[in-house]
Amino acid sequence: MAERLGGNQGLGRTQHQRYTVSRCRAAPKDRPVLGAAIAARADRLVTGDLAHFGSLYGRAILGLTIVSPRMMAEELRSMEPKA
Repeated sequence: MAERLGGNQGLGRTQHQRYTVSRCRAAPKDRPVLGAAIAARADRLVTGDLAHFGSLYGRAILGLTIVSPRMMAEELRSMEPKA
């Protein structure tokens, strides 16, 4: 999204976050969850809410990748050392 905006175009981080979160496809009631995860600088948001976040699975928004519990488990399994 930042690239499409041509960077932050003078927006402060908080204003840019609000703009990005408000423009994403998450349901309005779920946007505070998304905004809080971005503000906390989390790198993953793990959610089983397929109805509201399913279309965003695997996508990154301002450095936050939205994943299902299964996607997260698979990622963690792939990081295990091989015996």
